[in-house]
Amino acid sequence: MRRLLQSTLQFIMGGAVSLSMVGAEIGKAGPLPSVHEILEEALRTIHPADIESLLKIARLQEKSGDRAAAAVSLKRIVEIAEATMSPADIRPRQALLPPTRPVMDYLLDVASLQAKLGDTAAGAMTLQLAFRGAKLEKRNADKVSALQDIALALLSIGDKEAASSTINHALQIAETLEDAPTRKVRLLAAVAVRQAKLGDHETSKATLDQALQVAENVEWGAKAAALSDIAAAEARIADSSSARQTLEKALQILDAKGKTDLVLSYKVQAQIVVAEGLKAGGDHETAEKIIKQALQLVESIKDQSDRSSALRTIALAQARIGDIDGALQSEKAIVEEMYKGLSFPYIADAQIEKGDLTGALKTANSIGEFDPLRKEFVLAHIAVAYARTGNVMDATTISKQIDHPFRASALKAIGEAMAKAGHADQALAWASREAHALEKAHILMGIAEGLVGQHKGRNDSRL
Repeated sequence: MRRLLQSTLQFIMGGAVSLSMVGAEIGKAGPLPSVHEILEEALRTIHPADIESLLKIARLQEKSGDRAAAAVSLKRIVEIAEATMSPADIRPRQALLPPTRPVMDYLLDVASLQAKLGDTAAGAMTLQLAFRGAKLEKRNADKVSALQDIALALLSIGDKEAASSTINHALQIAETLEDAPTRKVRLLAAVAVRQAKLGDHETSKATLDQALQVAENVEWGAKAAALSDIAAAEARIADSSSARQTLEKALQILDAKGKTDLVLSYKVQAQIVVAEGLKAGGDHETAEKIIKQALQLVESIKDQSDRSSALRTIALAQARIGDIDGALQSEKAIVEEMYKGLSFPYIADAQIEKGDLTGALKTANSIGEFDPLRKEFVLAHIAVAYARTGNVMDATTISKQIDHPFRASALKAIGEAMAKAGHADQALAWASREAHALEKAHILMGIAEGLVGQHKGRNDSRL
């Protein structure tokens, strides 16, 4: 075991450090630092305005029971985000932050964690800041999308009144868009699903009824799309019967328009949207049946490009619901180059979920010719999966094929695996040699998470 650990450590560190050297350094450093101290070091290591890493650290602080430290980290994120919404006030160190929209996404997560910490008032204030950010969006379509996310977050923290006000505001803005009915239906469908998941089934049904009213008086294509979105929402809240009936209405509207390639493509899209909803709602049998029907429809599409586009839609759905063989077959049937390979990342994720890491690696290597950046993203997922099985050697081998920023998540998982295995000291020595600040911080986060997991459920003073 000692020899295996030594070879793994040497591989991680490029062969530059022996186990005895690591042991000597740890001896000099004294006892193993606490989780709090490790996360404090991670905080000192990251860029001061790196809100993504700050959020990860806050989650670990909450998980380890250090609620006060988590609250401070979350407050820091809010302060940084607020500065980005007032361009004249942004200090030079904050100029590296992404645009308003991604920052707002983080604010939704911050509000959720604040509510989890018991500070719903702080969560509500954070969402008010997100609302301010939504109003800064230049395109009305982006405003509607942002307000929808905020409304869902408000529902999740229990602020129904503010959520209702936000939904109404979003619906008003949606009225200005060319595809207003579709936008409004999608917004209402998403809200209805969240309401049902939170146990408010009566309000959820009323929201879906409102969506159906919006879908009534629009042209055939938009109406069919709206009905399929409503059916998908019904499916996600486990109302399979209503979902099938609503989908049937959408298909009847399309059938009335003949069997052109355009109509057939619309039918495939409607079926796939609902099939994914049914799978999410637990009705696997009906979902698979509908996908088979969609595959039969594709055979009737004459135009090669339209047929490839429809197959791409089906392959993506099959991959997302875990039908790996079906997705690969659909991919194989795609002729047009521009539609090929888009489902591979989802296929790889499905393979990872089923424990087929060798298959996932093969799929990832197939992505390279289509999208090298996406390949690295998938490789990071695979490295994380290997680390979580305790296979640090293979995780490290894969991590060496990945560049920043995706490599950081792989290194975090490796640090976690080493700590869980009782080798946090060696992982800390490795982190101390990491030159890249973000990657060093992620190794430290991984070590902290591993220690939290190692001692979860028992009283440990180091936490």
